[in-house]
Amino acid sequence: MNNEILFFIIAFVLPHLYYRTLLFTASKVFDKPILREKTELKIHHIHYGMIISLIATLFLLFIEKNIYITTALGFGLGLMYDEFIPALLMKSKRSDEMVVYKKSFKSTLIMFGTIILLLIILSLLI
Repeated sequence: MNNEILFFIIAFVLPHLYYRTLLFTASKVFDKPILREKTELKIHHIHYGMIISLIATLFLLFIEKNIYITTALGFGLGLMYDEFIPALLMKSKRSDEMVVYKKSFKSTLIMFGTIILLLIILSLLI
């Protein structure tokens, strides 16, 4: 096994170990996350994982593949996959989900447009 794969695996597992250890040893940390309190957004580590994975992917596409980028990608994916099953099991009302989905159309369109614009600009510059 080469070093990149090993680092990817370690980085992929780290978020799971960190958050589950924190949950079982210091669960009060999860009661009032500061960022969620200040922004009133339902920020989870899946969101941080998406941002890290996007940045790592941009580096892979436009700069180079190296152990740091591979590790960052593993870490970002680890953050996302740690919440994958819990998100599937989380109870919610479908009607509430659809209201949020409809309300977020413009914001989501802006986010997608920004990412696509960034990709186009980077492809022209690099």
